[in-house]
Amino acid sequence: MDENNLNEIQLGELSPNEFDYDLPISELDKQLTEKYERLKAKKITSVSGECAMLGCALDLIEFADNNLDIQLDFSTDSLEKLRDVVVMMKESYAEEKPSDDVFTTWVNMTSGLLGCIIIKNLGGNWVESNAGMSVVVNGTVAFITNQLLGVISGANDNENFVNDIYSLLSGQKNAE
Repeated sequence: MDENNLNEIQLGELSPNEFDYDLPISELDKQLTEKYERLKAKKITSVSGECAMLGCALDLIEFADNNLDIQLDFSTDSLEKLRDVVVMMKESYAEEKPSDDVFTTWVNMTSGLLGCIIIKNLGGNWVESNAGMSVVVNGTVAFITNQLLGVISGANDNENFVNDIYSLLSGQKNAE
């Protein structure tokens, strides 16, 4: 199958979360750093999608605090702030298209944080797919990476995607 053909979505295996998202962010950061160090010592260069997305979320938290004076965390209070960051990225993209590396970093950081907020507050798991990293809550798959790629690039004009997807998945959790 052509990985760029999203007419046929392929999901990876759903596995238990490696991290407890109820822990303080400082503890999650410490655990992730220790995991990276163990993998590095074994000369393992690949990490799970969940590790990568948690790392991206933590990077966005640090970036927003240091450069935007925005304090983010994994609480639902951060949804509106994350929406604002996504809109800033979209506006910046429209003014001057960033390099592919910068754009990919923006998408992964915002997806990582959104996924961590969802998992911490609604439950669920990360899952890899040909549409990018996704989150599964009560059997509903949210293709957040693919959708945020569209929002930031302007291909998807739903600037409220962050809140909309959280509300949709919240309804799915309540349907349990």
